[in-house]
Amino acid sequence: MSRESTLTKTAVRKRNKFVESMRLGFFHPTGCLHTTSKRVADANPDWLDVEMHKRLASLVEEVGFDYIFMLDFPIPYGPESTRAKHMDPLLQPIMLAPYLFAATKRIGVVTTIYTTTYLPAAIARFGANLDVLSGGRWGWNVVTGIPPRGEYTGEVFGVDFPSHQDRYDAADELITIVKALWTSDEPIDFEGEFHRSKGKIVGPKPLQEPWPLIVQAGGSPRGREFAAKHTDYNFMIAMDPETGAELLADTRARAVQHGRQEDDVVSQFAILIFMRDTDEEAREFYRSVVDSLDWGAVAEYYDAAADPGGVKETADMYAGLSRKEILEHWGIGQGLFRLVGSPETIAEGLLKMYQVGCLNGFALSFPIWSEHAIRDFAEKVLPILKAEGVWIPPWERDWCW
Repeated sequence: MSRESTLTKTAVRKRNKFVESMRLGFFHPTGCLHTTSKRVADANPDWLDVEMHKRLASLVEEVGFDYIFMLDFPIPYGPESTRAKHMDPLLQPIMLAPYLFAATKRIGVVTTIYTTTYLPAAIARFGANLDVLSGGRWGWNVVTGIPPRGEYTGEVFGVDFPSHQDRYDAADELITIVKALWTSDEPIDFEGEFHRSKGKIVGPKPLQEPWPLIVQAGGSPRGREFAAKHTDYNFMIAMDPETGAELLADTRARAVQHGRQEDDVVSQFAILIFMRDTDEEAREFYRSVVDSLDWGAVAEYYDAAADPGGVKETADMYAGLSRKEILEHWGIGQGLFRLVGSPETIAEGLLKMYQVGCLNGFALSFPIWSEHAIRDFAEKVLPILKAEGVWIPPWERDWCW
């Protein structure tokens, strides 16, 4: 089936874990996400231009990405981050998603929704609506809260911000309710420690069966336990693919304990791409971005993420590195693995990581989200991956998740 014929109609996306193809996701820019640099933020397109978002989504679908992924952080990390335009302003994914769905036909769109700031019935309703209005192409990235500045998050939203353990316990109850509301034709009756729900909501119900794709990126043992029980896509964020593979193996072993199959959990390794025509030009590009970092904003963000009330795994990930090395890595990628080089070098890096054996694909981010950069990657890297037999264009495999 040709690319053009598959883009003339919408179709409910299906899980097809048996298709032997690298999956590729695109971190869609709801704001300046992974590079803490005002210079980089200013060099990017206007985040508030809806036409830019529609063009970008259409292009990403055209060139062969499987899905669009949108992050969300509802509070600023501090005055330095705001000054550097780092994730402030930031568009809310569930508000931007309808525009991206309208601009595309087959690509999936995954939106981040926080379990600490929304009630389960509310998530069930707008999730079902997004899935139906998109023709069955919506996915939910489940985030249990923002550990950095968690208490401040609670103050802004007027809720008690729970501990790390309680956040996941509450999210477990919430997602159980949401799934029940999506699948039951009868009123439900759930009473938990953190959430309760009795009755039913109006339709529509989601088109995807048994429910829309569920995504999660928790790296802690409790986060991996949650992913093993509930999620379809597990985002791996690690310093290297070997560590990511170890985390995934643990998550899949836990999935078996919950009565699932190991390959029910599809892995996606998050990567930041620095590509130029030659390796030397790519290294110069990378160094120019490092030189542009707003170090005060980088320190502000990292210290919030790694403090005792934050994510312990963030500090553990950088054990043994100097403060300068940590901040440089955090300022460019916030923990994401980086690939720097020519198209051939980028393709070789993706191929080697894919051949680790248990990584199913990659969620790719770019420091500059220009249409030229995306098309350049697609035209120069994807043909190499296809020739190696590891990537099948989505229009040749029915655009499955």
